[in-house]
Amino acid sequence: MPPLRLMVLTTSYPLTKQSYSGIFVRRMLEHLPDDTHVTVVVPAARTQGVSPGSSRIVIRPFRYAPKKLQLLAHDPGGIPVTLRSKPWAFALLPMFLFSMLVSCFRHARRADVIHANWSICGFVAGIVGKFLRVPVITTLRGEDVTRAHHNILDRTILSLSLRLGTRIVTVSPSTETWLRKQYPELAHKINTVENGVGDELLNLPEDRFSASKTPLRLLAVGSLIPRKGIRCIIEAVGRLPDPSHVHLTIAGSGPQRTSLEQLVMSLHLSECIEFIGTVEPQSVADLLARAEVFVLASHSEGRPNVILEAMAAALPVIATDIDGVRDIIEHGRTGMLYEADNSLQLSGHIARMCDDEDLRRRLGQTARRWVIQRELSWTNTARRYANLYRALAGETVAKMEINS
Repeated sequence: MPPLRLMVLTTSYPLTKQSYSGIFVRRMLEHLPDDTHVTVVVPAARTQGVSPGSSRIVIRPFRYAPKKLQLLAHDPGGIPVTLRSKPWAFALLPMFLFSMLVSCFRHARRADVIHANWSICGFVAGIVGKFLRVPVITTLRGEDVTRAHHNILDRTILSLSLRLGTRIVTVSPSTETWLRKQYPELAHKINTVENGVGDELLNLPEDRFSASKTPLRLLAVGSLIPRKGIRCIIEAVGRLPDPSHVHLTIAGSGPQRTSLEQLVMSLHLSECIEFIGTVEPQSVADLLARAEVFVLASHSEGRPNVILEAMAAALPVIATDIDGVRDIIEHGRTGMLYEADNSLQLSGHIARMCDDEDLRRRLGQTARRWVIQRELSWTNTARRYANLYRALAGETVAKMEINS
């Protein structure tokens, strides 16, 4: 069987050793079969230069502005957050989209399949795929679908990516259900391939929690942007009867860091809350291994992979009761849910975790079993994508032979 030539179009992909931008895209690609040769087309960044991690993966960043202005895609929160915080960056969009289109055309000529990530890439890749007669798979990762609920431009881009794509993949069953309901005429091309987790997380021993410790070690990982709700976690810790019974580690960077640090000081929580900034992707497993409870406070998410990672590490999870999270967390069984921005309810859940070691152990063990039962490994995720690539490439060859 000849090697399969895959072109991946994405707005997020790690371009430095410390970058967490699009790390889940990279992890899936690294687990593809050896006969899959990958070209990743991604926006350039102000700093870049990391090795792709595999000889089968070639990274082709496209420039769209002077180097110091290449900030649209890789800062915390990606393009939407950058545009909200820097309105002048809208002026970069025309050249950004034009450069993406040109680069996609250039590299897709040698591809058997194009894999686009997020709806905007699906729209651009769909145009190229129609012109070059190359099949296009578009993966919708949830946040682009969530924005389409409220914004007509995002809804238009989503609709175009659905219609232009050969196959549409979602990362959660709830997103697939919503899309099938909204676009019944396109339901035949929509299915779900869930993200995976690394085997190193599943191999962490569960008995590392056997001894009751004070303070209870809480962990939050995410960009320091409003959508991630880190302020709510800090306020919840401040509501505890005795905040010194917990120690919260916040991993991530973003424009809210200064204001969040000021909030910690104003609540006199500096002794029990620490900010450690951005951590390298390979270090997240170490953070999860040392933590005892994982907390997520996002207002909206697609399919937060960090929750899957925490569950695989046998950590009890407290998370907001939102779409994308409900697919993963069943309250009282695989974790605990609370209303977004409700710091009082979150504080109650944290207090309960402090007081009930058996609850922590039961939730963590059940969560890990859930991940194992669903076979949510990167190897299985990559295998499903590889089968889809081969099937579409085969269909394209068969059609060309019939037409000739």
